[in-house]
Amino acid sequence: KYINLMVRIARCVVYPEFRGLGLGQTLVKYAVEFVKTRWQTSKYLPFFLEISADMLRFVPFAEKAGMVFIGETQGNLNRVYKDMEYLTRNADRVRGGEIVSQESSGIVDQQVARMNRILSLIEKRGLSRDDILRRLKRLSRDQVLRDFA
Repeated sequence: KYINLMVRIARCVVYPEFRGLGLGQTLVKYAVEFVKTRWQTSKYLPFFLEISADMLRFVPFAEKAGMVFIGETQGNLNRVYKDMEYLTRNADRVRGGEIVSQESSGIVDQQVARMNRILSLIEKRGLSRDDILRRLKRLSRDQVLRDFA
């Protein structure tokens, strides 16, 4: 009954040349207003709005927009592992459109692109699917932030 009472802002991206102008906090404020006035599931309004900010690090624009920092999260690393395990196991069904619609976009397209990169690594480097999945499962938040910072 209450599963959809949490809303997440997955990304808030401002082109680098326009950062520092308050655009990020404006986008977050509009998202908050949208959630308060229009977002509903079965006539229930959400009571929790989360933002996954800047590779899961706290960023000041979120606070300036009225968000309150309540803690760190492990992020999506486990989710990436689970998605890649499922998609690579069912690659033929994904490519055939049985699991993922050909009209998909956004995060689904990114997940399929990741699946294709994994399958390419398997083919080109002679790695096994299990080896790649083991490596994905061992990733840590600190390692990912260090590698992509």
